[in-house]
Amino acid sequence: MCMQNVILSNNAASLGMMYFIESTCIVSISGFSEFTTNIGSIFAYNSNVTIDGNATFINSSPSSTNRTTYSEGGVITAFQSEIILKGLCNYKHNFAESGGAVYATESQVYISGNATLSHNTAEKNGGAIFLYQSELKCQDNGKLLLLGNVAGEKGGAIHAISSSIKTTFNILADFNEYARIISQIIFTENHAIKGGAVSL
Repeated sequence: MCMQNVILSNNAASLGMMYFIESTCIVSISGFSEFTTNIGSIFAYNSNVTIDGNATFINSSPSSTNRTTYSEGGVITAFQSEIILKGLCNYKHNFAESGGAVYATESQVYISGNATLSHNTAEKNGGAIFLYQSELKCQDNGKLLLLGNVAGEKGGAIHAISSSIKTTFNILADFNEYARIISQIIFTENHAIKGGAVSL
């Protein structure tokens, strides 16, 4: 699926505006693409979904946000799936009961580009990201900035149950010089009752 210069606003679906079940899909987003005030943005079950390009999932109004009817994952809800975020991704001011931006169960979430999850809110756990028996990994020089996310209970930025959070550190040889490639996860000004940045 390819999208270029797309604005999707005020859409609703009980299981995802973009719905993937037992599929492999590359969602290529280029140019200026913005997804605003949608109910149920991306739902993946037993799928491989790559979001490649520049995408912004946003709603600056706290009264109507990218709110899911199934209460988990303001932008992405993944079950037994692999989600790869490439390019420039901005998820901000989204809302869910758990996982204000991303909710993953028995899934892998890979950051291979620059992702910013900011000012997302979870009523319960995982202001930005909720992981259950899942893996979150920054790889291939990926960077994840978690800024100003809030959870009502645990994990202002990330709440992880039986899950792993990893970054990669590679040393590549180039003309007899060594260049380091470091993937990063940066936590800034996240808040929760327990685990302002991360709750495990």
